[in-house]
Amino acid sequence: MVTAAGRGAGGAAPGRARRLGPAVAAALLVLLCGAGLAAAARSDAPGAVSSLSLAFGPHRVLYGVAGDTHSAVACGEGVIFYSSTVHQNWWKAAGLDTTLAYYCVLEVPQSNQYLVGASDGSIWRSTNAVGSNFVMAAQAGNGAIRALAPISGGGLLAVGDHGQILRCADENAIVWDQLDSPVSQNLYAVANNGVSSVAVGDNGIILHGGLDGQGWIQVNGVAEIRQLLCVLINPYGQYLAFGAGGAMWKGQGDALAWSLVAGPTTTNLRGGTTIGPALVVVGDNGTIYYSSGGYTNWDLALTPTSSNLRAAVFTGADVLAAGDKSTVLWSELGLTWNTTFVPVRTSTWGAIKSFFQGPR
Repeated sequence: MVTAAGRGAGGAAPGRARRLGPAVAAALLVLLCGAGLAAAARSDAPGAVSSLSLAFGPHRVLYGVAGDTHSAVACGEGVIFYSSTVHQNWWKAAGLDTTLAYYCVLEVPQSNQYLVGASDGSIWRSTNAVGSNFVMAAQAGNGAIRALAPISGGGLLAVGDHGQILRCADENAIVWDQLDSPVSQNLYAVANNGVSSVAVGDNGIILHGGLDGQGWIQVNGVAEIRQLLCVLINPYGQYLAFGAGGAMWKGQGDALAWSLVAGPTTTNLRGGTTIGPALVVVGDNGTIYYSSGGYTNWDLALTPTSSNLRAAVFTGADVLAAGDKSTVLWSELGLTWNTTFVPVRTSTWGAIKSFFQGPR
């Protein structure tokens, strides 16, 4: 059953308006008076909303997002952004190769760093826990790295183009082994639940690996030809793989038995996150669905954007989603997402007024 939670103002991201409303005023305060004053203005304003969207620029695609209660990182085309505790103000990280696309990001609490996978097969790591500066840790693979995941017993997994599967024995992300892969198609997501490992990709491929992330085989009996783009793990160790056309498959903890799930949409679903037994999945045209568990009842969330969304994360305090047009959405619970734009451009009054008012 799918229920609609409602629609945002106009049902889409607002365009340029001639009047500066409360949300826009908050954005102006970020530019003119600093993030702290703006946050206070938002919380004190009548009818203030509990969630907002940040746009860094009109052209970049953001592919990944990760974070905790202290910081967060979003990565994409030639750029990595980081944020502080509130996850509502973002800055560009330093040290990057801006010619690369950064497809995935993983927070590694054990080593107080973020890891990012790049289009040339390199792995980048942050030099601090906030994610404000990055250096290349290793040239791990021969093609784009699309996903990173921790191994429950220690170590890391990475998957990517041409079926590549990589394994690092620790969290330092320096020495990577290229594992034998049973496929040559692109792989887009990987996960490990402490009992087994799963990777998914083109043509509905689902791969099974051991608890240590080794010994990969293709799972038989999955009658799927659509791309599978993400895989999540619920608190019971079960997998949920989903992707193009709303394809959705549930896997048992051994990752060998899979069953088709009647999902909530035929829209492409590209990313997601779990919030205890609940989960949030995101996809094309600003689509966000929320399920309290069981994958049978879904709520269509309030979203302020029509941009494709590609990744989501629960930080322990809030939920973030990232996607096209440099969009990062913020929500308190995952059901309601409203928009405030914080443009990164010269913060003169003329530039700000021109941005929000548009041509006369």
